[in-house]
Amino acid sequence: MHGTLVFAGTRVPVESLIQHLIAGDSLDVFLDNFPTVSREQAVAYLQMTLELLMRVLLNEHLPYRLRVLFPNTIEVGYGWISRMEG
Repeated sequence: MHGTLVFAGTRVPVESLIQHLIAGDSLDVFLDNFPTVSREQAVAYLQMTLELLMRVLLNEHLPYRLRVLFPNTIEVGYGWISRMEG
């Protein structure tokens, strides 16, 4: 598990939560399968992931002029559109 992101205090990879949700399982099913992960940990991870994705999506659609005018206040990153189109 070297380099694999896990929930703190456990050996449960955070990717397993995403895999359960993609498969249609509820958060409760995931927590039943991995009792060492707390609900707070799972929810915090999902919230952090959502915030990161929203930041990427917002940056993708940020006008170039704003990025030039405020380079120190706006994070620039790779967005979904550029990855999907090319």
